[in-house]
Amino acid sequence: MMRSIPRHADGFTLLEVLMAVLVVGLVYGFLLRFVTQNLERVGDSRREIEVARLAEMKLRETQDRILSGEAVTPGVDAGFFEEPDEAYQYQVSIEPFSIPLPPSFKGEIAPSSVFTPTGQHDPARTPLFVVQSRVFREDDEVEQAIPFTSILTPPPPLAATPTGPAGSPRPQPAQATPPDPRQ
Repeated sequence: MMRSIPRHADGFTLLEVLMAVLVVGLVYGFLLRFVTQNLERVGDSRREIEVARLAEMKLRETQDRILSGEAVTPGVDAGFFEEPDEAYQYQVSIEPFSIPLPPSFKGEIAPSSVFTPTGQHDPARTPLFVVQSRVFREDDEVEQAIPFTSILTPPPPLAATPTGPAGSPRPQPAQATPPDPRQ
């Protein structure tokens, strides 16, 4: 004699279990894709921050050279960073810069050495430099790197003898003498 299986039995059918496994697999697949994309974005952001830090460092080095009065020649300097940043290259370009005065300017002399009358640009007298710092990975093209740009000016030359108003020598501060311990 055969026994029949009751229809109201507790538990899941094979089809229900397979459907549940399929739904859970799809949800995990979407979550894995989402997490992977976010991890890639985090990695890209970290690289961008590292590139920005290195580019700013190179820009500050150049600024320090200019502000210290060191002679700076226009041109391009390129190279590799040392450890732990050896995977990155840099390119720093320095170019003289001046602001042209409009043709309607009627003065014979520019109001400042920063300005040049139209058609009278003299790079040797230009007090401004445009400095661009680019940092990129070894396998990237330099044109793809975002430049960090700054306009810098060297310090004015120091006078040999400081002068006061109307060319008279500026009074020097009095030297403080330490008290005599014997008194």
